[in-house]
Amino acid sequence: MIKPPGEKSTGNKRISRRGFSLIELLISSAITFFLLLGAGQLVLHSILFQHTSDKTLKAVELASRKSEYLKSLSYDDIDAGGEEKSEIVAEEGTNGSYCLSWTGEEVSPGFKRIIITCFPENDSRRTVKTVLLLSKYLGF
Repeated sequence: MIKPPGEKSTGNKRISRRGFSLIELLISSAITFFLLLGAGQLVLHSILFQHTSDKTLKAVELASRKSEYLKSLSYDDIDAGGEEKSEIVAEEGTNGSYCLSWTGEEVSPGFKRIIITCFPENDSRRTVKTVLLLSKYLGF
């Protein structure tokens, strides 16, 4: 007797093999679960990384804004006494505030160096530092 494909003959009974067995379904479900779990972790890590980079980018923007402000002042108006000045900046549209500080020092006659530091107030590990060099004789 010729058996049609997909059927197995055991004696007088025919067993149909048209669907998946329970073991095959469990294995494919487990593989799918692990793939979805890995994709979920990737999404979670990318969201956390984006949040961290947004904080750092905002600190860079604030330090740049302070640098532009200090460049707009005249050379003699910028205090180069070496004492640190700081302020807390609460930006609109963000959940936190940032600590912005700067220190000016006269490196040589007619030449000042200003160090600007900015970081999120609750996360000092994300510190951004910039250095602004000003020359009295060159005008910048």
